[in-house]
Amino acid sequence: MDSKVNWIYMMFLFTVFSCASSKRNQIDEMNKKPDCALPLINESILDQPKETRKIVVYKSKNDFSTFVPIHLTEDKKNIIGYPAREDLKSLGNTNALFVENGYYIDLVGVNFNSVFTSYTIESYQKINNPTLEEFKNHIIELNPFEEMYICDSRYNNTEIEQFIKKGTLNTNCTKIK
Repeated sequence: MDSKVNWIYMMFLFTVFSCASSKRNQIDEMNKKPDCALPLINESILDQPKETRKIVVYKSKNDFSTFVPIHLTEDKKNIIGYPAREDLKSLGNTNALFVENGYYIDLVGVNFNSVFTSYTIESYQKINNPTLEEFKNHIIELNPFEEMYICDSRYNNTEIEQFIKKGTLNTNCTKIK
């Protein structure tokens, strides 16, 4: 009886540790191979159903609308997401719509921890798959956003533009930075 219990216990331990090892290997493999095309943390805004979509409006230090964004961890030390080429290809050469006074409406799902790389959307389509280290080395600005707002989908771009013109973006949308 003891040998049967020991055998079952050993199989349990083997299963637990092999699953943990497999998961660790998957994470290591994803970190080595950027061609796995990790999605951005927020799905592409174009892929979200309009009724649940949140619209990100931001003001940035410079015009980064033609550069590839990536997501970093909160401490800004590690990359946790970047767009697949296919996601950006459908947008043309811009990741955001310029509205007015330095404000943009996001098209790809940037968030508070997003940064922009020196890869333009156009050049990103032509290069080999960059490694995570190459992405890190191409970061233009670690803190690109001066302001960021989340607006819900009941507003359209024209209404958001009016909020910006009238200075009421803060009262109609949620300011996160």
